[in-house]
Amino acid sequence: MKELMSVSKAAIKIDNKIIFQNLNFIIKQNKINVLVGENGSGKSMCLDVLGGISQFSVGYTAPEITSLSKIYMSQRLTMPYLLKVKEALHYLGCLLNPKIKTWNTSDFISRLHPEVNLIFEQVQNQRASLCSVGENRLLLINLFLISGEGKFIILDEPTAGLSVSSRKIFRELLNKRNTNTTILYSTHLNDDIHQADHIIKIPKH
Repeated sequence: MKELMSVSKAAIKIDNKIIFQNLNFIIKQNKINVLVGENGSGKSMCLDVLGGISQFSVGYTAPEITSLSKIYMSQRLTMPYLLKVKEALHYLGCLLNPKIKTWNTSDFISRLHPEVNLIFEQVQNQRASLCSVGENRLLLINLFLISGEGKFIILDEPTAGLSVSSRKIFRELLNKRNTNTTILYSTHLNDDIHQADHIIKIPKH
């Protein structure tokens, strides 16, 4: 399988504390790659680097993935609270895919998972701040998978805070992904690695 990128001898240190070191891995192109590690092992920090908002203390990453060909859903990302849900998704969708000239709501709805579609229909006209954690996360995951077709999609702990039924929706969304899309997501849950084509483990320290 073709490699999208590789990382060798990477390390992250904060205030001289080693979070991890000597991390070596590859990202397989057009596959589902899963970064696995315990809570506190440095998964989010690693994805922050790959997402372009941080750097390894030591290590080399190649090749450079341009910002136009990757999108990163940090675990900290939420819909803009003061906007209505449909406005928030419109705004984020245009940021994720600058080629969008006109937001086509009907096209977006038609590409949602049926159960996410039901959520959207119920909450689209309310403030995003009123959405539950699960509603917010499922809408964002579905938006990223739609907007990121053909790109490198990075998802930090996408199932955090989701119920068992919502995690099932996440797995179904992965199964329906565009096959020209490379996905990397992190998890500490064994149930969330069954979709993986390639598993990357953060070493214990």
